[in-house]
Amino acid sequence: MEKIIKVGRMSVFIFIIRILFDILAMSIGIGFIWLIRDLIAFYNTRLTITSNRISEHTGLINTVDVDSPLNKINNVKVEQSLLGKIFNYGTIYVYTSSNVHKFKNISKANEFKEILNNQIFLYSNKVRIA
Repeated sequence: MEKIIKVGRMSVFIFIIRILFDILAMSIGIGFIWLIRDLIAFYNTRLTITSNRISEHTGLINTVDVDSPLNKINNVKVEQSLLGKIFNYGTIYVYTSSNVHKFKNISKANEFKEILNNQIFLYSNKVRIA
């Protein structure tokens, strides 16, 4: 049975900055479209670690679902800017044997990376024992 270990979401700080920018952009007429786009991105983007895989879901109408089994993940990397370190968000890169998955502006990125690495270790030990 697959169990959800951790769910990552977009940083609230990034969301607020984008909303403020969108409100400013409304004065030139395109801000409303950006506002809708950013609201959809914030509420419909999630990165989930389960006992067997990592998955990403984005979008409302045009959705993208990415799944990677834990045994196919080779490396996990986190990049943070100065603001990312201050407000605790970053970009997570998950390297698999065939692809690199980039998850931008994830809240508590280093914590997410640590949990993912621990889950990969637990999964690989479970598979070896079985």
